[in-house]
Amino acid sequence: MSLLEQKKNHYVELLHGEEIALADISENFKDCWLYDGSVKINHRTIGLFNIESSAHKYKSLILSSEMEPVVTKLRTGELIGKYREANNYNYLIHKKVMEEVFEQSIYKFPEIEPDFLFVPLEGPSKGNVNYINFTMLNDVRAISNHESVLSFYNHLEIIIPQRIQSLEKHLDRAFEYYTVITYFSDSYKVDKESLSFVTHWEGAYPRIKKELAGKAVQRTSRNNYQRLVTKYQTKKLFPSAEDMIVIANFFLMYKSVF
Repeated sequence: MSLLEQKKNHYVELLHGEEIALADISENFKDCWLYDGSVKINHRTIGLFNIESSAHKYKSLILSSEMEPVVTKLRTGELIGKYREANNYNYLIHKKVMEEVFEQSIYKFPEIEPDFLFVPLEGPSKGNVNYINFTMLNDVRAISNHESVLSFYNHLEIIIPQRIQSLEKHLDRAFEYYTVITYFSDSYKVDKESLSFVTHWEGAYPRIKKELAGKAVQRTSRNNYQRLVTKYQTKKLFPSAEDMIVIANFFLMYKSVF
């Protein structure tokens, strides 16, 4: 049996074994991961996990439904940044619009595309946040007062140090953001009227939460959504009055020197 076959078999054993604690994810997968310096995330990605440690040179672990675990020297934040750049994803505009629609500041905003939803998990935020793909979730359950389990459709189960009430609220809100953006954005080609897009996802959990989609789209209207998008697109293209003053002062100083 080749080394690659051994890694594949070990990975399958882990998927069908006991739950894996998020804090131990690096130790559990180290014997079956492969290095890929050019790995890209997509709708088949199950999660991006911070494994930065003095014990090895890798910073992120990428779990996928179509390949063995992959590690890279890039932080999860860098992987997400590369994705945004390659796909021209308007992260900040979407975030600002959702803050107005839901009337609250958003600390960790998800990565949203029609066929996936990467939700950042709670915890330290220093460029290496853990992300899970909501579309791959099968179930969420509590195992103690302060720990919950994320179960994915490929049998992977991860224990995270978060109360079930807090976790479910975080996931629900991310799904609501997804629904509003996909429903009102003209560039998102999904079956909007029936809100049946969740039926194409691998995980069962989004279908359990489908009623949230109908409630979410009632928070705003198409006209108001487009107005907010235009508002923040304009702010991105044209600086505020305060910014213009700073820029003008800079050029005046530059001109006086030269």
